[in-house]
Amino acid sequence: MIDFIHLRHFKCFEELDLPLKPLTLLTGFNAGGKSSVIQALLLLKQSRSAMRFPGQVSVCLNGIDVDLGTVGDVMDERTARGYFSIGFSAGGRRLNVKCLTEVRDALVTQVESMLESDGTLENPVKTWPEDDREPWGQLSRLLHVPTERMGPRETYGADTGPEENSCHLGPRGEFTAWLLYQRRESTVAEELCRLDVPPTLLRQTEAWLGAFFPGAGLEVKRVDGANLVTLRLRTSAAGNLHRPQNVGFGLTYVLPIVVGALATEADGVLVVENPETHLHPSAQALIGKFLAQVAATGRQVIIESHSDHVLNGVRVAVKEKILHAESVQIHFFNRRPSPRDVTPHVISPILNQNGQIDNWPKGFFDQLEQDLEVLTTWD
Repeated sequence: MIDFIHLRHFKCFEELDLPLKPLTLLTGFNAGGKSSVIQALLLLKQSRSAMRFPGQVSVCLNGIDVDLGTVGDVMDERTARGYFSIGFSAGGRRLNVKCLTEVRDALVTQVESMLESDGTLENPVKTWPEDDREPWGQLSRLLHVPTERMGPRETYGADTGPEENSCHLGPRGEFTAWLLYQRRESTVAEELCRLDVPPTLLRQTEAWLGAFFPGAGLEVKRVDGANLVTLRLRTSAAGNLHRPQNVGFGLTYVLPIVVGALATEADGVLVVENPETHLHPSAQALIGKFLAQVAATGRQVIIESHSDHVLNGVRVAVKEKILHAESVQIHFFNRRPSPRDVTPHVISPILNQNGQIDNWPKGFFDQLEQDLEVLTTWD
């Protein structure tokens, strides 16, 4: 499990050591830094995958996992001192990558130093590690469901990357249907299987879609002579299968979340951005509860969300003892502080076993109360 993310002079953070747990919820104001935390992890994964050759130690800012632009776009302009660093801790080991920032318009930044530590000794690393020891194994088994997901399409393309058996949803979730087709007969972990349904990825995906959209079904087929698959969906048990364009965005937006969750390896990491998009409030709450169930199986789940329904779904899962409260970490990202502001940039409310939260800072899912106060006030 990834225990901490470490950032220095990266984007809006002068310094951040952010603890993670089996389920971590990132929420807060727009431009508060939630996405930057996720981008740091994706950047490390992408750089290792793109440059695994002797003598090459660089950070690739643009690729299949994340596009961040230039060095100038990712450095904290207020505090940067010629470098930024990103790193993380997992399994008692820490890896920290310090990047030079002199060439502001560069698309690839040189690494000044890369240090691996076990808590007592710090060893320089001269190339991206090729094995999957801790902590690298966590990154190699990371699946990402992005905010901007590909909606309904007539066909969906294949993942034609260099790794034949890669498990990758695509930067817009565009490879979800292809992954589902390629691994349709693979076995899903027993803890995530719905009863009375074959334990294959295809059938369990269909069963979980039915939990969000009662009666939902799907069919995925390869297009002869092309690196394409077709996806057909239905919205009720009595209905026929239709093109995705005729069933709305909800099914196609939740599909990458379900496939990603069921395909994540036992000790892997699932990152989901804005799972609430295009979902009814009841389905938003259910997706929070579902992701809590995934986290309870040993898979690590990181959620970025603005939905109080997703939060409440997690809280219900804790109260129903699906997931222990100590396995949940909540981080509220406040507005970026000004030089004179002493308010913490990141506030971390604590959840107890009854699903109750100890601290509700201003702006933390309190908009309903603010609106009701206005609406119930007599003129």
